[in-house]
Amino acid sequence: MENYYNKNTVSGYKLIFGYLGAMLLVIGVVLLLPLLILFFYPQDIKYIHCFIIPSIPCFIIGYFLFRIVKGKNTSTLARNHDAIIVVSSWLLLILYSSIPFFLSKEHTFIQSFFEATSAYTTTGLTVFDASNTPHIFLIFRSIGLFIGGIGLILVVSTVLSGYYGMRLYGTEGHSEKLLPNVVKTSRLILSVYSLYIILGALSYIYFGMNWFDAINHAVAALSTGGFSTRSQNISYFNSVPIEIISIILMILGSTGFILHVLLTKWRFKKVLAHCETKFNILIFLTIIPLFCFYLCKDYNFTIPHALRISIFNVVSAVTTTGFQTISNFTIFPSNLFLCLIILMLIGGNTGSTAGGIKQYRVIIILKEMWWNIIDKTSFRKVIRVYVVNKYGEKEAIDQYEKRKISSFIFLYLFIFLISTFIFTCFGNSISNSMFDVASALSGTGLSTGIITPNAPKTILLTSCACMFLGRLEIYVIILSFIRIIMDIRKRHNLK
Repeated sequence: MENYYNKNTVSGYKLIFGYLGAMLLVIGVVLLLPLLILFFYPQDIKYIHCFIIPSIPCFIIGYFLFRIVKGKNTSTLARNHDAIIVVSSWLLLILYSSIPFFLSKEHTFIQSFFEATSAYTTTGLTVFDASNTPHIFLIFRSIGLFIGGIGLILVVSTVLSGYYGMRLYGTEGHSEKLLPNVVKTSRLILSVYSLYIILGALSYIYFGMNWFDAINHAVAALSTGGFSTRSQNISYFNSVPIEIISIILMILGSTGFILHVLLTKWRFKKVLAHCETKFNILIFLTIIPLFCFYLCKDYNFTIPHALRISIFNVVSAVTTTGFQTISNFTIFPSNLFLCLIILMLIGGNTGSTAGGIKQYRVIIILKEMWWNIIDKTSFRKVIRVYVVNKYGEKEAIDQYEKRKISSFIFLYLFIFLISTFIFTCFGNSISNSMFDVASALSGTGLSTGIITPNAPKTILLTSCACMFLGRLEIYVIILSFIRIIMDIRKRHNLK
């Protein structure tokens, strides 16, 4: 019996490859999904090979790798092996998804890799001319936004169910375990986000969009991705109702999913008491009037026009969506330009599709500064328990969590500065470089014009690295590489 168990138990890197096989099977299906659009746009059938060719090795390699774990007992994942699976899965997804763009012969491989990275990290930076891009590739980008927004692991969680599915789900950056297991949680999240997309698309159609534009923009807004089917972005439609719908979808996308659940249960008091909700309201009540004031003062905008521009672009920045109603952000005064950079770096709620540092971390670091002042100025040595309101409940913050958040923010800003330096090495101003790096790292997608099809390869690859690091929140990537190096050294020493 013992020999039988050992024979059929999969562990170590065999287990990792088995799980990656499951991922490759899902990636193969993802690559074929855009072909459904051919029923509506048969003229794009000439691009069918662009998707079938990369899907074939996904199915073949995925099948043989998945057989390693199929029907077998699996041992416990070693420490940080879950990080290796998550990072490898994302890299495979981006790599294979860049092949269809490249096979179209319209783009270089670097440009294709950039576009795929931008899609799955829900950034929305683009080197394509959307107005001249075939429908099959536009819908493929939106599929990437949907998968990237809710998370690759969540999509395949029905394959990786149970304990390991939840470990990978958490490693990818999700914190919400709403139901007893990851399968039920993933189905709940998928159903709610799908409902939002349907309602958003129908609303867009009602106010004048065609069905194709409506679906793509609904996905882009909710995933906080910002890809548009028009080169002029949302400004193409020049419609206040469409902008309002976009604002609602962007805010929904940047709201933590637990808050969505509370809203469906009519727990409005808990939603309003949540620290990130209060922080969002504070941002809107301070930054939007500031924008409006300076636009009226410096550019003689009317108050309604200034308010329209201010609300939309502030929401777009803080939700890290990247939709835009103006073509050139450098027209903003320096103080407003800096505000947009800060808003992009802060980002949206924890447990949402938005990027950035995340508001919860910023709240904790700001509170920690205040708590330190209280401790320093206190005349009595009193042990205090500091709390923060999470989802309507008071939760104590321990030293470990504060240190973890502080180190993450330091590392995040360090990467931001290094990347900005790289951008300035190519003759870009420091302000424009900071803006575009903040946009890439936070997954926003706004640009001053540095990111173009003709941008230097180093700029594009640095942006890809920023987008990838920002989406997987840095530590997962670092831990995976450290674990691989440690395993290689261990194996070498054994020999």
